[in-house]
Amino acid sequence: MTTTLKTLIAAGIVTLASSAAFADGHTFNVDKARMDMTLDTNGDRDISDDELINGNVNVFDLNGDGIIDAEERGKAELAIKY
Repeated sequence: MTTTLKTLIAAGIVTLASSAAFADGHTFNVDKARMDMTLDTNGDRDISDDELINGNVNVFDLNGDGIIDAEERGKAELAIKY
């Protein structure tokens, strides 16, 4: 196995570890999303879990009603933690 191949495999593992995977197969890169300062609604220059979830309704709104309900928020919180 070449060094390049080992590096690509390691990079893929790191990417998977910092992404939330969903049932339909798409992923959400939590680390990349936390760098989006437009999600910082309280001006503290830190993206909280709530700001991350609220700013990505299109990702975490599982039933498509445009609102993150308690069940969806719970699933979103679990997804971004792991």
